Amino acid sequence: MAHEIEIIGNVAQFAYIGETPWHGLGQVMPPDANVEEMQKAAGLDWKIQTKPLYFINDEGVATPIEERVVQVRDRDQKVMTVSSPAWVPPQNADFFEYARDLASKSGARLTVAGSLRDGKTPFALLTLGKTFYVGRVQDQFRNHLLLSWSHVAGRANRMKLVNERVVCANTEAIAFAEDGADYRQTHSRAFDFSAADKALGLVMQTIDKQEQDLDKILRVNMNHFDVVKFLQPLLQPMTPEALEEAKLDEHKLLLQLANGTGLNTAMAGVLNSIEKAPGGVWGDAQTGYSVYNGVTHYVDHVVGKNRDARLTSAWFGDRAALKTQVKQGLLEMAS
Repeated sequence: MAHEIEIIGNVAQFAYIGETPWHGLGQVMPPDANVEEMQKAAGLDWKIQTKPLYFINDEGVATPIEERVVQVRDRDQKVMTVSSPAWVPPQNADFFEYARDLASKSGARLTVAGSLRDGKTPFALLTLGKTFYVGRVQDQFRNHLLLSWSHVAGRANRMKLVNERVVCANTEAIAFAEDGADYRQTHSRAFDFSAADKALGLVMQTIDKQEQDLDKILRVNMNHFDVVKFLQPLLQPMTPEALEEAKLDEHKLLLQLANGTGLNTAMAGVLNSIEKAPGGVWGDAQTGYSVYNGVTHYVDHVVGKNRDARLTSAWFGDRAALKTQVKQGLLEMAS
């Protein structure tokens, strides 16, 4: 199956409370499901075991390789990764226990859990109690905290703030760590949950800032040409050589694109989402806010091979960076 979510025996390793998720897979859970029930329903009630690694020569003699070990899933002995003996593999139960702790401290609620990439990237999504509205009361944003941990040596364990536009389930991962990125810890030692707690102190401040930022870009008025001019470097960059070959200067190229001539798939898709996606254009005039929501809608619901691959990219991949670039560019216009 082409889905990013792990499938074992035709059962998606995924559980959720509330609305059916983007891919329609997984086990729907009752509203009062606890952490253990969510972990089990998501197929994450297993541990990582460390096993020795051997070299078998032509005579069939096995020699241990002291510099490397194998990390396997205890349920089925599936190999997750090969690592040095010093690497400390994360355990699913530790992160679910942390989710329980967060819920008791902040009122957050574990609503989604699952695993991607053959079980190598488990995750848990907690819905935070804080919501906000932009521009008008009907346009509501919910906020979530995404925990993800890796059973592959060399990859960091991470924590992200993700907001969701309720009307169409557009999402964006929001930077809240001090380095301007999501919070992550090195893969070489056990995850320090107390240090993560300190980083969480920035979350509520970041939610307030996100509300302020979206209100700012709502006030950026743009006509169709302005929108195309803003998006062109990000979605359809044109080199000087290509411009010369096309016998066009930049302004003429932008006019052509604004008239719908020569649009590539990404540019055409985003422009369509700006205009036709749920909650797209407010009235007759486009704004920076409609551009932002058009890009997030295109990334989350249009581009990509399938629905869960789209959201995986939106949360973890390059397309998350595109959303951030667009928002930052619009904020610069608003300043």
